[in-house]
Amino acid sequence: MALAYFITFSTYGTWLHGTDKGHGSVDREHTVYATPFLAPDDVREERAALRMTDPPYVLHESARTIVRDAIVALCAEKNWTLHALHVRSNHVHVVVSADREPGRLMSHPSRRRSRTHSMVRAVRWRSTTPALKTPRNP
Repeated sequence: MALAYFITFSTYGTWLHGTDKGHGSVDREHTVYATPFLAPDDVREERAALRMTDPPYVLHESARTIVRDAIVALCAEKNWTLHALHVRSNHVHVVVSADREPGRLMSHPSRRRSRTHSMVRAVRWRSTTPALKTPRNP
């Protein structure tokens, strides 16, 4: 069992397979530690962009808070040790110790992320929809 896991995930559409950002990206065939990342591929990146059903999602301040709080709560609920957490506008870094294998560990943030994403979308929708803004009392 590893001492801790360093987990990074990006928000929807901000880091597509084939990108030339950073060191590249990972896919199902490029996930082993200390092995090469997926090579930049403009065609693959364009295909990924065309499959998107929504625009890329960037987390604003209140959405970052929701994501942070959800990860902290998940770690407390699962009795995992959260060593570090950094929620950025387009990606999240987590360093966590847990009593499970990485595959099982990663399934929990993914499920929690799906539920959290619904909360974040609601916050984004409310904050950009004038009809839902509370009128001021005179």
